[in-house]
Amino acid sequence: MKEMRNYVKKFVVLPLLAISASFVSCGEEEIGPDEKKIESPATLNAVDLGLSVLWANVNLGATTPEGHGAYFAWGEIGTKDFYDWSNYTFCNGMDYTQITRYSSADGRKELWDADDAAIYHWQNGWRIPTAGQFEELRTRCTWTWTTINGVEGYQVKGSNGNSIFLPAVPHEFIDTEGNVSTEGCYWSRNLSSSYWDCAQCLVFRESSKGLQNYHRATGCCIRPVKAKP
Repeated sequence: MKEMRNYVKKFVVLPLLAISASFVSCGEEEIGPDEKKIESPATLNAVDLGLSVLWANVNLGATTPEGHGAYFAWGEIGTKDFYDWSNYTFCNGMDYTQITRYSSADGRKELWDADDAAIYHWQNGWRIPTAGQFEELRTRCTWTWTTINGVEGYQVKGSNGNSIFLPAVPHEFIDTEGNVSTEGCYWSRNLSSSYWDCAQCLVFRESSKGLQNYHRATGCCIRPVKAKP
């Protein structure tokens, strides 16, 4: 898997005709940390895939399975117009060398509940998955690339026959060399095991899927989980 640590990323959302409906509803999703919460939609369900936790059927901030929902930097509870180290909550400077929380100073490798966007917005037991829970999803379910309402992504089916859809809606991560990639990117609760400036993210395309290290200042999707009753 490619190493993303050396990139200085800026996140850009580009609306396409195929997903225009998702961006029309984006107004209520774009909030700041001190503004109103993203309410859980009426369409929200906790899906049992036969795994250790239940998985939400929609992304945080979305109302349909194919909706991208809101984007968050790792550990932030509000959304922004752009995502970079210059406006990252836990950075006192312009780059990853000035991290102020979840660093070698405090030794934290997993999100506090107060910095979990799923807990903040949806409550009711919802939280960002751990890297281990994403690995369980990847290795114990059947992944089929498909299209729903013009949006490509994976149908992830458990051994019990239940399934969720993870959209890979077009969004771009632009590095300093101008390289662009379109992929599904979902935060876990865990930092990289090697780098304080990176967190573990489920990243997939039609040809590949797995956990990768992404700069914490990057804007990514969130697919919450909750404990089984």
